[in-house]
Amino acid sequence: MRRLDQFGLAVKWNPQQEGLDYNLGLAYFKSEAYKEAVLPLEKETVAHPDNLAAKRLLGMSFFMTENYPKASALLSEVVAAKPKDVSLYYPLALSLGKEGKTEAANEIIRRMVAMGGDNPQLHILLGQAYYEQSDTTKALEELRTALSLTAKCAWPTSTRA
Repeated sequence: MRRLDQFGLAVKWNPQQEGLDYNLGLAYFKSEAYKEAVLPLEKETVAHPDNLAAKRLLGMSFFMTENYPKASALLSEVVAAKPKDVSLYYPLALSLGKEGKTEAANEIIRRMVAMGGDNPQLHILLGQAYYEQSDTTKALEELRTALSLTAKCAWPTSTRA
């Protein structure tokens, strides 16, 4: 029996079990069933509004299901509480951009640049931001930079001399 199935049975057995909603949401999230992760994670965040881990997972689940307004609201809250968690800057900036909140997205990108340095993901995000602003020239520049950085980071295909 899969762990996910076990959590489902536990919900039927005792839906008030402490930590069950978080763990069920986590199991769905890890199995990439983001849509299914939403309900138990929402229940967890209502019951425990200080649970940043649940808010992070819920925000990312909203991002993965393209519910950008809810994703940006939750991810903004988590980033405010944990500003060094750079892994959330990309989905937050992209969510804000999808909502048309260009200046807020640009601010997150600036913070990401300041904290994260030069990496391919950053340039992909910048490329998307420029593309959404109809600046295809800058978008292509950023995507070329991302490709160049990816090539530099790639492992050699052969280690034989």
